[in-house]
Amino acid sequence: MLSGVGSERSGEECGNDVFEALPGAGCVMIHAIAKPSALLDPQDIILAAARCWREARDLGLPVQPRLARALAAGNRVILAPVLDSLLFFYEAALGRPFRSGSTAPSEDELVLVSLLEGSDPKPCIVCEARAAEALCCAVCSTRVMMTLAESDPKLTVYIGE
Repeated sequence: MLSGVGSERSGEECGNDVFEALPGAGCVMIHAIAKPSALLDPQDIILAAARCWREARDLGLPVQPRLARALAAGNRVILAPVLDSLLFFYEAALGRPFRSGSTAPSEDELVLVSLLEGSDPKPCIVCEARAAEALCCAVCSTRVMMTLAESDPKLTVYIGE
């Protein structure tokens, strides 16, 4: 297990950590995987992906192909599956549909970007421990994939239609 991931504490002790668990549940912290560097702007990627994801889900359309097309312009198609999972688990942790913004970022988008960037103070999401653990893994996986996409140009080549 990665250092700090999956460690449980009571909701009262969470304070500025990432997830505040519901009574009787644990608190899961995200800090073991380094945040992506500034070469990939997480906010730009998350805003574009989140809005595309929300629209596809609302219309009942396949999400990953739409995400891949949206990410193609920046040669970030490789991120489509991990961003799909991240947004799915984020919505599950929220316990309601994820709210995307239009011209300005929504509160949900800003919290998600903060989770990925490892911002201080860390946002707090009240959710069940299992949802927190799943989101923790999704955030870590997204950080890993964003770092790989940034460091290995072969992963970001768009093959085309």
